Amino acid sequence: MVAHIIFPKIAAKYPSSFSKTIITEVLRNYLKFSGVVITDDLEMGAIAKNYKIETAAVKSIQAGNDICLVSHTFSVRINVIPTTKKAQVRYGHEL
Repeated sequence: MVAHIIFPKIAAKYPSSFSKTIITEVLRNYLKFSGVVITDDLEMGAIAKNYKIETAAVKSIQAGNDICLVSHTFSVRINVIPTTKKAQVRYGHEL
């Protein structure tokens, strides 16, 4: 699980859950992690106060996450599904 923490010396622009540097370059390529990568809940305050959930989900997929966790509000989960599916296809993740 990737946390919504910012590592200023590695990837200062986005939280690690949106960072291609952290997820793809460090976790997958450098550390050779081949398991499933999941975000922390995208409805948490650090994300929800700064991003639309749909935008957060797409940024997460672009960074290399396999699963975007949205676990609090049913309507939010339902609304993010189509956006997430489109992003998975576009960025090469299997459904």
